[in-house]
Amino acid sequence: MASSSSRRVLFRLLSTSTQPAPAKLPQSITNSLSSIADPFTLLADELSHLKQNIRALLGSEHSTLNSIAKYYFASPNQGKHLRPLVILLIAQASATAQHDHHQDFDKINQPISRHDVLNDSNPNQPTSTEPVDQSTKILPTQRRLAEIAELIHVSSLLHDDVIDQAETRRGQISAPREFGSKLSVLAGDFLLARASLALSRLGNFEVIELISSIVSNLVEGELIQLESILNLPSSSTGDSSSTQQSITTFDDRLFEFYQRKNYLKTASLIAKTCRASVLLSNTTSNSHLVEASYEFGKHLGLAFQIVDDILDYTISDQSLGKAANGSDLKSGLITGPGLFAWKEFGHEFGDLVHRKFINPGDLDLAQLMVKKSDGIRKSFHLAKSHIQSSKSHLNAFEDSESKQALYSLCDLVLERSN
Repeated sequence: MASSSSRRVLFRLLSTSTQPAPAKLPQSITNSLSSIADPFTLLADELSHLKQNIRALLGSEHSTLNSIAKYYFASPNQGKHLRPLVILLIAQASATAQHDHHQDFDKINQPISRHDVLNDSNPNQPTSTEPVDQSTKILPTQRRLAEIAELIHVSSLLHDDVIDQAETRRGQISAPREFGSKLSVLAGDFLLARASLALSRLGNFEVIELISSIVSNLVEGELIQLESILNLPSSSTGDSSSTQQSITTFDDRLFEFYQRKNYLKTASLIAKTCRASVLLSNTTSNSHLVEASYEFGKHLGLAFQIVDDILDYTISDQSLGKAANGSDLKSGLITGPGLFAWKEFGHEFGDLVHRKFINPGDLDLAQLMVKKSDGIRKSFHLAKSHIQSSKSHLNAFEDSESKQALYSLCDLVLERSN
C-alpha cells in the first residue's frame, strides 16, 4: 500500500482536474516541410548505399558473430540513420566548387599494414566497399565517416541494451534477449573494432582524435546514467551527510548534470562527426564553418535527447520501439520532464526520489506528477531552444538544397513521435 502522505498527494492531484494532463508534444511547429527539401528524399540513394557498405564492413569468418553484429542492421525497422544523414548533409552543405570529385575511393579501403599480417586470423575481413555516384559533392572519406558513425552508434545500443536489460529495441526482441548478454557485448566490441579500422584509413589525425573521443564520451555518459540522478551532485563542502539530507530538495545543478549526460551519451557523436565532416572537406581552412558545424550538431543532439525523454512519458512502447510509459523513472533515471516536475512539486516529488520509488504506488504517483506538472511543456521548450540554436549556426553555410534539408531535419527532430 502507498504511504498516507502519498495517498494525500495522489488525492489532491486527481481532484485538481477531471481531465488528465495532455500527454503529447505541443504542436507549435508552423513551417511547412513540403516547402523545403526533405532530407530523407534528398539522400535516399546515399542512405541505401550506406546500408550496403556497412554490411560489407562487418564481414567475419565466425557465423555467430556475423549474425549478431548485423542483427540491428538487418531489422525491418533499422531506424532513421539520423547520424549518417546529418554527416552527409553537412558534407554537401560545406562543399565548394573546388571539391575533388575524383578523389580515389579505393584509398580508404586499402590496409596500412601488410595485408597478410592484418588479416591473418580473419581471411573474410572486407577490403572494399561499393562506391556510389561520384558526381555528388560528398567525398568518399565523408561517406566512410557516416558509416563509422553508425557503427559506433549501434555498438553503443548493443552495450546499452545489456546494461539496461532491455527487452526490445526498434520494435523487435533486443540482442541480449535473442543472443545473450555476453555475445551482445562481444558484438558491440566487434563493431567498435571495425569502426576503428575504418577510421584509421581516413588519413586525418584530427578526425581520428575527434572520433576516438566520442567513444570515451559514450562510456562517461553511461557511467553518469548508471550513477543516476538519484545521486545528487557533490556539495562544494564535500559533506556527504548534508547532501544525503537534502536529497528531497530540488537542486538546479541537477539540470547541469542532466545536460552533461545528454551531451556525452547523445550530442557528442552528432557534434563531433559534423565537425569531422567539414574537416574532411576542402573547406578545412574555414574555421568559422568548422566551429558552426560542431555547434549545430551539439544543439541538434541535445534537442533530440530531450524529445526522446519526453516521448518516454507520452507514447507507447510499440510506437517508440523500446520500453516507454515512464521506463526512465522505473530504472531510477529522472530526465527533463521529471526534473521540472520535481522543481514544481518540491518535497512531495523529492520524497519519492529519496526512497527510490520503493513503496507500492510510488512510480504511478511520480508519473502522474510529471503529467500534471508543466514538465512536458517546459522540456519541449528547452528542446525547441536548442533547435533554434542549431538553425542559427546554419547561417555560416551558403544557401543550398542541403542547407534547407538541414533546416527541415531540425523541425523533424522536434516533431518526431518515435
